[in-house]
Amino acid sequence: MRSNARAGFTLIEIVLAVALVALVMAVVYGVVISTIQAAERIDELTHGSEIGPAILAQIREDVGAAFLPGTDQDYFVGQERSGRDRLDFVSSTAVFAAETPMSEPRSTR
Repeated sequence: MRSNARAGFTLIEIVLAVALVALVMAVVYGVVISTIQAAERIDELTHGSEIGPAILAQIREDVGAAFLPGTDQDYFVGQERSGRDRLDFVSSTAVFAAETPMSEPRSTR
């Protein structure tokens, strides 16, 4: 007696295998996406905690290098202006930047 059955997979077995692979990939994709989002949130928190001390250190350096006028001059002078108040600040730190948008950056002080 010969059997007409051929060696191979049935359509049901192939569909089940593809469905299981799709299920596993959906779970892995969800884990990868949540991990990436968590890493981005941690980077945002870390960046926020680093920028504050950097700004304060820059202010401390600039105030320490400030030029103070003689005893016969005022340190602060109030001016009557229309509109918003403004604080002009000169940094004593070297900056590497372009003077105009199209020019080459260079070191300035």
